[in-house]
Amino acid sequence: MTQLDYKRRILSRGRRIVVKIGSQILSSSIGIEEGRLKELVGELAMLHDQKKELAVVSSGAVAAGMTRLG
Repeated sequence: MTQLDYKRRILSRGRRIVVKIGSQILSSSIGIEEGRLKELVGELAMLHDQKKELAVVSSGAVAAGMTRLG
Protein backbone atom coordinates (compact mmCIF):
# COMPACT_ATOMS: atom_id res chain seq x y z
CA MET A 1 0.00 0.00 0.00
CA THR A 2 1.37 3.41 -0.94
CA GLN A 3 1.32 6.43 1.35
CA LEU A 4 -1.35 8.02 -0.89
CA ASP A 5 -3.55 4.90 -0.61
CA TYR A 6 -3.15 4.99 3.16
CA LYS A 7 -4.18 8.67 3.30
CA ARG A 8 -7.21 8.01 1.10
CA ARG A 9 -8.31 5.19 3.38
CA ILE A 10 -8.07 7.43 6.43
CA LEU A 11 -10.02 10.22 4.68
CA SER A 12 -12.76 7.80 3.67
CA ARG A 13 -13.35 6.87 7.33
CA GLY A 14 -13.29 10.39 8.80
CA ARG A 15 -16.37 12.55 9.35
CA ARG A 16 -14.55 15.73 10.32
CA ILE A 17 -11.34 16.63 8.57
CA VAL A 18 -8.94 19.47 9.35
CA VAL A 19 -6.81 20.48 6.36
CA LYS A 20 -3.74 22.63 7.04
CA ILE A 21 -2.40 24.34 3.95
CA GLY A 22 0.95 26.03 4.44
CA SER A 23 2.44 29.06 2.71
CA GLN A 24 4.81 26.89 0.70
CA ILE A 25 1.85 25.15 -0.94
CA LEU A 26 -0.14 28.27 -1.81
CA SER A 27 2.51 30.75 -2.83
CA SER A 28 5.70 31.33 -4.76
CA SER A 29 8.02 34.28 -5.21
CA ILE A 30 5.49 35.87 -7.61
CA GLY A 31 2.45 35.48 -5.35
CA ILE A 32 -0.42 33.04 -4.93
CA GLU A 33 -0.28 29.96 -7.15
CA GLU A 34 -3.82 30.13 -8.54
CA GLY A 35 -3.65 26.78 -10.34
CA ARG A 36 -2.61 24.99 -7.17
CA LEU A 37 -5.30 26.80 -5.20
CA LYS A 38 -7.98 25.77 -7.72
CA GLU A 39 -6.80 22.16 -7.50
CA LEU A 40 -7.04 22.20 -3.71
CA VAL A 41 -10.51 23.75 -3.83
CA GLY A 42 -11.61 20.98 -6.20
CA GLU A 43 -10.33 18.30 -3.84
CA LEU A 44 -12.00 19.96 -0.86
CA ALA A 45 -15.27 20.21 -2.84
CA MET A 46 -15.15 16.45 -3.49
CA LEU A 47 -14.78 15.81 0.24
CA HIS A 48 -17.66 18.19 0.94
CA ASP A 49 -19.81 16.33 -1.61
CA GLN A 50 -19.07 13.16 0.40
CA LYS A 51 -20.68 14.91 3.40
CA LYS A 52 -17.39 15.44 5.22
CA GLU A 53 -17.17 18.32 7.70
CA LEU A 54 -14.13 20.38 6.74
CA ALA A 55 -12.04 22.95 8.55
CA VAL A 56 -9.34 24.62 6.46
CA VAL A 57 -6.40 26.28 8.19
CA SER A 58 -3.86 28.26 6.19
CA SER A 59 -0.89 30.49 6.72
CA GLY A 60 -0.94 31.40 3.02
CA ALA A 61 -2.41 34.84 3.66
CA VAL A 62 0.84 35.98 5.25
CA ALA A 63 2.86 34.88 2.23
CA ALA A 64 0.44 36.58 -0.17
CA GLY A 65 0.70 39.83 1.78
CA MET A 66 4.50 39.68 1.88
CA THR A 67 4.63 39.45 -1.91
CA ARG A 68 2.37 42.47 -2.31
CA LEU A 69 4.37 44.48 0.20
CA GLY A 70 7.64 43.60 -1.51
